[in-house]
Amino acid sequence: MSIFQVCGQFVFGYLSDQRVPLSVLACLSTVVAALATFTIWSFAESLPVLILFAAVYGFFGPGFTALWGRISTATTDDVTAGPLVFSLLCFQKGVGNVLAGPIGGSLVRGRQSSESLSTPTSYHEIIIFTGACMLASAFVIGLHSSRLLGTLFSQH
Repeated sequence: MSIFQVCGQFVFGYLSDQRVPLSVLACLSTVVAALATFTIWSFAESLPVLILFAAVYGFFGPGFTALWGRISTATTDDVTAGPLVFSLLCFQKGVGNVLAGPIGGSLVRGRQSSESLSTPTSYHEIIIFTGACMLASAFVIGLHSSRLLGTLFSQH
């Protein structure tokens, strides 16, 4: 998954440098990662399917972090505030990384006694949680983008 993450971050970073709209890239990243979670991971009963999930999710999911530099500069014109925005994004990711272990552990723990951990259904709650979080992210990005577009069009 890490190899695909590096590739995805290069591609998303390149596309953001080419001025592809941030909302398009951010929604693409989160929606495809959510779809991969709900479809490919849900049906991953063999190693090749799990590798396919790791490739798709690894490419698109972490691609969002490659947008942070441009998000920082697009958020404000103040050159001193840009690094603050970037720092807040890093901090939020750190909080998510710290909470991921306990949340994932609690979601798997309930299934551990009743079924084998080798089946995809033992990760059912994690699949739902991950996909739902990614879709919620896409929804918030889309909502924010539509408000921005409404503001831009109302000014002209």
